[in-house]
Amino acid sequence: MDSLIMHVEEAPWLHKQETPSGQPRPLGQRFIGDIESGPWIYVNNLEPGRVVPPHTHTQSEVFYVIEGDITIGDKVCGPGTVVFMQAGNEYGFTVGSEGVSFLNIRTGLAEMKVEGATIDPWKGIGPG
Repeated sequence: MDSLIMHVEEAPWLHKQETPSGQPRPLGQRFIGDIESGPWIYVNNLEPGRVVPPHTHTQSEVFYVIEGDITIGDKVCGPGTVVFMQAGNEYGFTVGSEGVSFLNIRTGLAEMKVEGATIDPWKGIGPG
């Protein structure tokens, strides 16, 4: 892929959740890029209070918080916060009371490990 220009509203949903009334944004994860060759860009919209358990990814990643906030350890990451996580670095986070929308960019197609179990977030998605 030589270039990519796409509005986030045009991006396909990877994982879409039922959105309760009163939520400011639809919940789930959109994907911008090409599953096989990249880039691997995600826009995540998560509900208030969600706890994402400690986990690792096989690729490094950058987050950019668009709206709302997440707390990683003792750091509250609100709009405009940039977070870098090296591949293999274990972290978890809690979503704040307004929910969160964040951009996530990974350096490659990533698997995730939670409590020692490998999770393939692409299972059932993509070519085939």
